[in-house]
Amino acid sequence: MPTTTQTPTKTLKESVADRLRRDIVSGALLPGTIIRDLELAQRYDASTSPVREAVTLLTAEGLIEMPPNRPKQVTHIDRQSAREHVAVFKLLTIAAYEWGAPRVDAKGVKEMRKALELIKRIPHDGDPQAFITAARAYEDVVLRASGNRPLRRMLIQLFSTIERVVVLWRIKGPLRLQGMEAVVQALEAGDPQAAVGHCRDLMDSFQQDVEALAPFL
Repeated sequence: MPTTTQTPTKTLKESVADRLRRDIVSGALLPGTIIRDLELAQRYDASTSPVREAVTLLTAEGLIEMPPNRPKQVTHIDRQSAREHVAVFKLLTIAAYEWGAPRVDAKGVKEMRKALELIKRIPHDGDPQAFITAARAYEDVVLRASGNRPLRRMLIQLFSTIERVVVLWRIKGPLRLQGMEAVVQALEAGDPQAAVGHCRDLMDSFQQDVEALAPFL
């Protein structure tokens, strides 16, 4: 088995999509912002073709909406929408842990520990993108271990909307360090069922956060 791996080179569409996704999730592009391909091409120093492809990709993720006979815009979020997305996210995440936690190997546990330690070092008011990147790395260990590709794909698509809820409403969401630490410690101790239980607690707390949100953002 090779000791090093090469990170796949991203296409221009993927690169633009990453930057656009980051700007939407962070709030740099607020809900309701009109999306114009030419302006985005200038913003990201790209041609309009990869921009249009990126916009289509983020539309599928629910970050951009195309109302009939109206310009494309960054999707609005209200409490009902947040509640519905979080309910689905909770169910799928718990399913992923039920399947994946018993199959996370020692390497995977180390990856989760590494991501968690990185999250701990990020200042509370630091770059939200750094939190998001580390949190995705933490969760993806379990998603990969689940062996369920459709489930992993659905959760990855949901991540961006969940991250918007966490960042724009300034709630902890699933990023509760005590709960995340408990998950990793359970896996390090070889107790995947305890890890699933801690995951349930995290998701319950997240759902309670969303229930307490103001009606509109």
